[in-house]
Amino acid sequence: MRLGHLLPFLLLVRFVGAQSVPPTPAVVEGTVIDAGTGAPIAGARVKLDFGRDSPDEPLFTRTGPEGRFEFSVPPHAGYTIFAQARGYFVEQRASADGALRASVRLPLTAYAAISGQVTDPYGVPLPEAEVDVLQKRAAGSSGASSPLVQTVAGGQFELVHKAQIRADDLGRFRAARLEPGSYYVVATTPQRLGALADWEPTYRPTYYPGAADPLSAKPLELAAGARAQADIRILRLTGVRIAGHLTKPPSSEQVYTQVTIVPQEKHVLNGVRRAAAAKADEWEILNVLPGKYTLLALTQAMGDNRYSVRPVFGALENIEVRDREMTGIEVALSPLPDLAGTVTFAQGCKPVPLRIRPQPSVFLSMLPGEAIPAADGTFALNRLTPGRYTLYVESLTSFQRPETSVRLGDREIPKEGFEVPLAGPGTLRVTVSCEGAGRAQ
Repeated sequence: MRLGHLLPFLLLVRFVGAQSVPPTPAVVEGTVIDAGTGAPIAGARVKLDFGRDSPDEPLFTRTGPEGRFEFSVPPHAGYTIFAQARGYFVEQRASADGALRASVRLPLTAYAAISGQVTDPYGVPLPEAEVDVLQKRAAGSSGASSPLVQTVAGGQFELVHKAQIRADDLGRFRAARLEPGSYYVVATTPQRLGALADWEPTYRPTYYPGAADPLSAKPLELAAGARAQADIRILRLTGVRIAGHLTKPPSSEQVYTQVTIVPQEKHVLNGVRRAAAAKADEWEILNVLPGKYTLLALTQAMGDNRYSVRPVFGALENIEVRDREMTGIEVALSPLPDLAGTVTFAQGCKPVPLRIRPQPSVFLSMLPGEAIPAADGTFALNRLTPGRYTLYVESLTSFQRPETSVRLGDREIPKEGFEVPLAGPGTLRVTVSCEGAGRAQ
């Protein structure tokens, strides 16, 4: 064969051979450990991500008995590795530099837990008591106003509601998945009607180890992975009777009125006391301890069945109860207002579907309804019960909350919210910007 015929064949073999040599894979290996003890974590889920702009799909694996994992991947400019495991609250991440062999170490922080038993003043287990777990934080550290965040003792610190557990039939409870920190534990009134028979009117919400308020209680200091015991014996304290008279507009419908009080330092979600439905416009609440309270009177109209009710009148009063009986408290109810509003989008912003949700600062009664703005941006919040509200504007197409500014009439609404009854007439005006997630207005 002549050289002229052989040369193309040799060039073809050389080209095919060069194309068939695969690139050397990169190896990314590492260990997932307990941040507190340094012990390896078996069975942790590990994800290797190539980045948002890469066409490559993420890779997944689990750690072996020694907490080790390994990925074999094509060479790449860089990777991000994520690890998570049951019983650990931090999803840890690390980046590898794209070398042919990279090694990473991922420490995870274990959740803490609190267990205990609730008993009555005589040491008998109290079934189905509600137990609140409150995390102590520096004042102002939690950001936006929320019913789950309460300021204590004039701003000394905050209590953030982290969990509510119902004790079992022997009064036992366990709160798991708690981050390291300082916690108060308080046992409160059962919510199921059948369990209330064991909770006498003089029983009080009680903080571990046996205090009536957080300033007298002992917080539990939990390190990562800690297991704490918090047995609570319920306090028995006798209060005073408060009573009064209701004045409300006439109505042709069948209505009933409920009177509720809640401590102004409302550290627990269900720390309220209610009067029986008022008869002949007279009401009373027994065994009220001295202190400052918010009183809400709410009149509801009955529908076709017991579940079909709607609020029609309301009143909100601040009262201070002393160490003796209080009677003759006059409460004047008025029709509940509707609040109209409009939504506009800043120039250049693409309109998106929104939800307008008023959030009351304390759960005294039924939650108000939310509103979906119409195509022209108008909406209405109907029958707002008295109280303070934070207004949340939420996108229906994204988990990201749009940044907004809100005005009521000619006044800008601060992050602390607005009061109902309203100080004067006005329309809510919500302006949505094109920016990223914003705070609640």
